[in-house]
Amino acid sequence: MPTVSPGSTRFSSNERLLLEAQDPCRYVLEQRMALQPGDLFNYSGGATTPLAAALAKAVDRGIDVYAREKLFEPLGITDVEWLSFTGSAEPAAFAGLRLRPRDLAKLGQLVADGGRWNSRHSCPPRGSPSRPGRMSTPRGTPRSTMAINGGLAVPW
Repeated sequence: MPTVSPGSTRFSSNERLLLEAQDPCRYVLEQRMALQPGDLFNYSGGATTPLAAALAKAVDRGIDVYAREKLFEPLGITDVEWLSFTGSAEPAAFAGLRLRPRDLAKLGQLVADGGRWNSRHSCPPRGSPSRPGRMSTPRGTPRSTMAINGGLAVPW
């Protein structure tokens, strides 16, 4: 799941059903597997749903609250809108985060600077125990696909 290439095939064409699901995590986990996870790159935004649920459970609060406290506020980002699933009150981790362009640029700069913001680490640096270094390309994925997708298959 960490490569957002879980082996299922339905999310890219059926995100509407995911948005409308009363239990989005269950919806994702019940999808038919066409391949073994990681066998072929097939970006799946839906794969972020169980990842978000695991994070929310680990930090004992919603991902929107956690992101506000640990990411947005330290960067001075205050104008955030995060859409929820229509069938559930959970924020949709794979879509619906709305930021002003200058705030989105702050996130890009944070990533470009390896997690540093104003000379201090806001996110663990690559290679630390809580944030591993660049992950390898999923099995069977041409490196050019990963380059074209800008490494999108690895959530940061």
